[in-house]
Amino acid sequence: MESNTYGEWTRECVDCHDPHFQPQLAWAATDSDSLFLVRGSYTSFTSNNDSTTTFNNVVISATASDWDLPWRWAEKSDAGRGLIFVASPNDPKGTFEIVAVTGTSITVQGAIANIPAYQASVPASGSFGLIYGQLIRNQILGPLGYVPVKLFTNTAQDSFAFDETASGTDQTPFGLCQACHDSTGHWRYDGAAADHFNNKNCARCHDHEKGFPGGTCVGCHAVPQGNRAAVTAQLLTGDSHHVQGVELTDAHCYQCHWEGDASGNLTAYHDGPTSGGAVDLVIYGAGTRPAAYQNGVTAIQYTADGSRSEINELNAHCLGCHSNGNNGTMPFGDGKTPKQYAWDGYSIAARYSQTGTTLWGKYNGTNITAKNSRIKAFSAHGNATANQGGWDLAEGWPNTRNGAAIVACYDCHNSHGSNAAGVTTSYTSATANGGLLKSTAAGKGGYSGSYVPEETTIYQTGARLCFDCHLSPTAATTPWGYNATFGASAKILGYFDTDDFADGTDGSQQRYPYKAWPTHDGHFGGASLPLASSPAEQINGLCTPCHDPHGVSPNPTKIADQAYAVPLLKGTWLTSPYKEDAAPAATNEPRGDRGQLWGSTPGYHIDQNTFANWSFTATNRISESSSLFGGLCLRCHVQSGIDPDSSSAWGSMDRVHETVAGWGSNAKHAFPCSKCHTPHVASLPRLMVTNCLDFRHRGRVTVGGWPGNHSDGGDCGGGGGKFPAGGGGGDYGCDYDVGYGYVFGNQSCHDNTNAAGWPSNQLWNTVTPWEDLHITSGPSVGSFSATGANISATISWTTDGQGSSYVDYGLTAQYGTTAGNGTLIANHSVQLSNLVNHTTYHYRVRSATPSTEAASSDGTFTTSVPPSTPALTDEPDTSCGGPCAQTLQWSAATDPDNGPIQYSVQIDNNADFSSPNYTSGWITGMFRAEAHSFTGGGVSSNPRPFFLSGAVTTRAGISPAFSSSSRKTLASRGVPKNAKRTFDIDVRVCYSTKRPRFRGQHHERCREIS
Repeated sequence: MESNTYGEWTRECVDCHDPHFQPQLAWAATDSDSLFLVRGSYTSFTSNNDSTTTFNNVVISATASDWDLPWRWAEKSDAGRGLIFVASPNDPKGTFEIVAVTGTSITVQGAIANIPAYQASVPASGSFGLIYGQLIRNQILGPLGYVPVKLFTNTAQDSFAFDETASGTDQTPFGLCQACHDSTGHWRYDGAAADHFNNKNCARCHDHEKGFPGGTCVGCHAVPQGNRAAVTAQLLTGDSHHVQGVELTDAHCYQCHWEGDASGNLTAYHDGPTSGGAVDLVIYGAGTRPAAYQNGVTAIQYTADGSRSEINELNAHCLGCHSNGNNGTMPFGDGKTPKQYAWDGYSIAARYSQTGTTLWGKYNGTNITAKNSRIKAFSAHGNATANQGGWDLAEGWPNTRNGAAIVACYDCHNSHGSNAAGVTTSYTSATANGGLLKSTAAGKGGYSGSYVPEETTIYQTGARLCFDCHLSPTAATTPWGYNATFGASAKILGYFDTDDFADGTDGSQQRYPYKAWPTHDGHFGGASLPLASSPAEQINGLCTPCHDPHGVSPNPTKIADQAYAVPLLKGTWLTSPYKEDAAPAATNEPRGDRGQLWGSTPGYHIDQNTFANWSFTATNRISESSSLFGGLCLRCHVQSGIDPDSSSAWGSMDRVHETVAGWGSNAKHAFPCSKCHTPHVASLPRLMVTNCLDFRHRGRVTVGGWPGNHSDGGDCGGGGGKFPAGGGGGDYGCDYDVGYGYVFGNQSCHDNTNAAGWPSNQLWNTVTPWEDLHITSGPSVGSFSATGANISATISWTTDGQGSSYVDYGLTAQYGTTAGNGTLIANHSVQLSNLVNHTTYHYRVRSATPSTEAASSDGTFTTSVPPSTPALTDEPDTSCGGPCAQTLQWSAATDPDNGPIQYSVQIDNNADFSSPNYTSGWITGMFRAEAHSFTGGGVSSNPRPFFLSGAVTTRAGISPAFSSSSRKTLASRGVPKNAKRTFDIDVRVCYSTKRPRFRGQHHERCREIS
């Protein structure tokens, strides 16, 4: 430990440390409260096989404010040394380094039971204290002689260096670092220059193991430097996506920075403590880090001022490394390449730097929705200025994303690490959360506010970042806004999407209010109905299983045709060329020769009125195969799972999927996935966007629509023209060749398609009504009952429509058991059996129709069934001249828990038993009252009554619940044998249950038996 930088000086370890003792304990007599960071007690200790000792049954009585987290006690420094355990702090003896802490134990280094000296100094049980300064002397020789040193903690007073006045001149310069400094720039022995990171841990920058040298990259940047964030912790705590699984050194910084050399030494490009100075960053070459600095070629100068120009400039730095030329490079020596987690095996630059575009819609024509007017960029973020999108309520597809700014690497990512917790990527990496997702700290890195993306109950942290950018217009609670930062004039949201994919009103519902029903979360919230087959892959609450934010992959083995992988897809997809389906608006259009007012113009859009003009014989179709128009979908939902060709029943999934182009023998329909499904959320189950033949919406009503009659056709005077096939044009004249009841001539289209009978035979599937099912009351838990040890409970609820009745229940919110049935009713009641008494259960209720399901949130109930009620046995009347003896008998009570039952008897001369004359205490079996007098009111005609009560108790923890009465007669005391007087006696039987496992639950039940 020596340096010539600030004068000649040489120090040895022993100048600050005593190798044998803990000299800081000398302060125990005067500074006990400050010295001991934690105090507590233990009841025993156990020596372990690994030369450690565990102190057991630890109880903490006091902690210093900064040391109240037990995990910190074993991690005092970067080297991993823990605090020091001091046995008997009032008379310090044994001291040991802490290596592990649990809620009730502390493990220290050293096997105490095997070392005689320790056995004598450590009590078998007792108190303890924890101190910070390891073997630190309590006096250190400085320029003015020996200086008292108190190293009780790592910051604030009694630490390395601390100016309590924050004035820059320390009036009490007794910190450990101040003891010797006479020529340093900061924290001198005389209190001068106390202006450098006051109240900080000096050892974070000046490495103890290296002899406290001048600042290092890793050391200095362990704390904020001016407006620069503290980045070392991000690299050390597993949140870095760059340095993984190896010890962090200054040499790692060299890979990205010109401020240090390959050995970790500072270079001339380091601006020192200048706040806000530029950072000189490396532009990596192909396969190697450049050796020579050339601004704009091998280096950029980045100033963290938050401006778009500076943020954009960082792209050259990031993409220089994340390029195809460095796909085999391991810049940080941790075995990871820049493309380590690339799903397509290509670099980020290969996707992000693309300039290619394609038309969004692949078809055009009078009846085709006009999506072909919009251009999509293969790199929607890197080439954002060329990427178009947006929607209105007339299918005009305006461009609302016409900003002038690109989305840069640093908009979505941090450089060193991130504070974003939870699941951030769809791949698994060695870091706690890969991806380095954007998080900011106010006043650092050019950002005015703090931001961290957070997960929700529906989606993960990685998706939250996307939503925050796509839905926030300005940089208020986020680092950017789609309008203020990037120039988009509307949210980055699909026509069928809602904000955050939660309940809300999407574009379709704004256009057609009758469709406004609660949102099905689909891919994020889980399947709206049970799936017939398990998906091959999982979404897991993230956007990235389907989207690549860097761009469409140019790898042809992953993406067959980039033109079909927009926007930013990891598979191919054809956006729908069909206009949106809707129910007929009118129900009273004139039809037939007689002009009957019951017609309606269909609102569905199929091949015959999209690629042709209402021609039933037209054969125009989409030309793409399913692997191209639905390649992304088929990654998870393989064809054999959703179109197994095992059933052709009308309305079945198999039959419906015969309409997919190339999948079946359907001669009239050849649809892509997008004709019926939307990828994110929908108001229909199964992410459906159409139920075009559901007659219940005819007239564009939510419920109650009616087709009126089936579609007639043919002769003059016919032409009922009802829903679904009828309604298209024609005059009222007689035409014997074409029945004007049909838009497709004489074709009746879905009028008589199965044996269900009209009009239900029009419905082409059973899962897409707009109407939903809701729980309107309950669920509630009724009374419990018992048959032996079998406890039952009844759960009840109601719905606003008819649905099935199921209850999921179990000991946790994962349930595990289901009871109920599929009968469709509105008033639901399900009995749960074989429950365990005195047990808390989680439960939820579910009611479903063939198309939708309503489910309650998680609830709990606790079973509580008392023992059975004992019955009092009738006894004969008794007459006596002296004290009466009376035997009371009752049937045995039974306990569902099979617990022991005890009884107690009370005697009182008042029916309310307010002041019992006698209480027997707890007994078993019969009770004989012969030892107790029943004193009445003499031999008068109105004798004073006596009341007898028997209290029956089982000890298991149930609350009182019943009361009844029974009247008996006994003779009075002192009445002559020939002058018998009888007295009514009320008998009350009481009992309670109490078991040790239900501590504190004592419960008495009383029954007056009549």
